[in-house]
Amino acid sequence: MENALWLNERELTSVEKISRDASNDGVMSDYNFPGYEIISEIMEAGLKSRDGRGESVGHYMKTLSMYEGAKSITTSIVHSKMDEMLALQNPYSLILGMYLSAKATLAEEITLFVSKENQFIAQMLNMRIRQLEKMGYFKSYQVCFSVHVLSHDQIHYTQDISLLTNYRENLSQARSPYRDTEDIWETKKHFISNVETFLNISLVIRNGSQWYRSSGKEGNAGSKIFYVEHKGEGFLMEVDMGSTLREMMEKVSEKMDLPHRYALQIGGDLGGFISHKELDLVIDDASFQKAGLLLGSGVAEVISEESEAKKTLRSALRNNHKNSCGRCSVCREGIKRLGDLLETENQNENPQNREKISYLGNSIRHSALCGYGKTAINLIVTAADNHSFDYSFGKE
Repeated sequence: MENALWLNERELTSVEKISRDASNDGVMSDYNFPGYEIISEIMEAGLKSRDGRGESVGHYMKTLSMYEGAKSITTSIVHSKMDEMLALQNPYSLILGMYLSAKATLAEEITLFVSKENQFIAQMLNMRIRQLEKMGYFKSYQVCFSVHVLSHDQIHYTQDISLLTNYRENLSQARSPYRDTEDIWETKKHFISNVETFLNISLVIRNGSQWYRSSGKEGNAGSKIFYVEHKGEGFLMEVDMGSTLREMMEKVSEKMDLPHRYALQIGGDLGGFISHKELDLVIDDASFQKAGLLLGSGVAEVISEESEAKKTLRSALRNNHKNSCGRCSVCREGIKRLGDLLETENQNENPQNREKISYLGNSIRHSALCGYGKTAINLIVTAADNHSFDYSFGKE
């Protein structure tokens, strides 16, 4: 896809236009796009959320628009390197995407949570919002912007907050993922998604649904951005939806020295492992979900040593158990039991342990009520099912 979101020429053009002329018709028309047409344009584009669930953004908007209570458009920039970089390089597109979402769903508030480590991003976004507000870009629909800076002590949920959405309800009136923010979460419904999804919304409205559908392969529309990392170094990589991981890693090898054998950890603590021999996997929601991988966060870490992979597994299980709300016993107790099985497997490799891990993990996936519980077991189950360690570290 030309003009990667993270080097977005349209973003730079918008900044220049806004700086030069507040009444520029091209930029103003983006913000004045009729609310009732936004949902139909998004649905026509076939845009799916880039947060791992792969749900239709248009249908999500339509469901929320019919809710008559208090509503908020919500995202977070807390623990995702990709979200940080995208927000820094595309602030106007992020604001536009969230504003259009509020207009389409008739939401009264736009809420952004930013960690204290990213305080500069919060200041930048506040400055851009005030600038656009002063220049009249929000006149077509009145909405309240709130940027909340979170201290380390407030963050007791470290994953993509969109996964708090209850799959059965499709809308989130979720428990608070951050301390001292209960009034924000428990009094309204939220359209929750990640930064990349809101950037895609702005792109669809700026350029049209047909433009968006013109990219992608094998019946998939749009592109997917990954943050590829190895030994502390990383960069953003954009590929067409429908490409394979092998095609992506071939491009990565042009910029990064890759080891002969490696596993990819895709999706952070809620993602999964895949070996370098299994890279023909198609990059789309259905293929990733079938493989037990999380497409959403876009983090792809190259792991070249077995000890490093096992350390990652133990750390992920500890974090995922800590982040469990505790209301769902299958998630609360099941993740703890998976940790026990992992320790047993580390001490004495036994095929029966892998079978138990796979069985228990898949039971948790099918029984948990929220997206977090369904994905918290991905990493250890993919390691057990796909034999990623065996293929990647020389045991085949």
